[in-house]
Amino acid sequence: MQKINSGSDLSAAIIFLENKHQEESEVLKQKFHLAYESIKPINMIKNTLKEAAGSFDIKENLFITSVGILGGFLTRKYVAGNPNSHFRQLLGPALLLGITTLVAAHPEEVKRMGRRVLGFIGRVIGVRRMEEVPDDIPGEPG
Repeated sequence: MQKINSGSDLSAAIIFLENKHQEESEVLKQKFHLAYESIKPINMIKNTLKEAAGSFDIKENLFITSVGILGGFLTRKYVAGNPNSHFRQLLGPALLLGITTLVAAHPEEVKRMGRRVLGFIGRVIGVRRMEEVPDDIPGEPG
């Protein structure tokens, strides 16, 4: 800052510093409010879930786990479904272990098969993939 020589310079410097203090105070209040909002438990949970939902690895692992659980459920439902048959009671857990081991050992093949099945289901019900949707839709300006 410059050297102050007169009363008018002093009052101008005071006004300048008061305005600067006011602006810095507002910025500080805004930063405090943002920090306060970010440490609320509900916001921490939301942010964590957003980060997890955006992570490709988590989505991929969730898909593989879901396929494994679905395979186990279907195996238990259809193979071990009749409790009166001793053969089915023995075959069910063995088949369940085999499917679980297969899914764990070959996740890429399971993903590929899952994508094929989902693609087939999509074609059957008429859902088109994003690559197949035309850019220019008739009747819309553009």
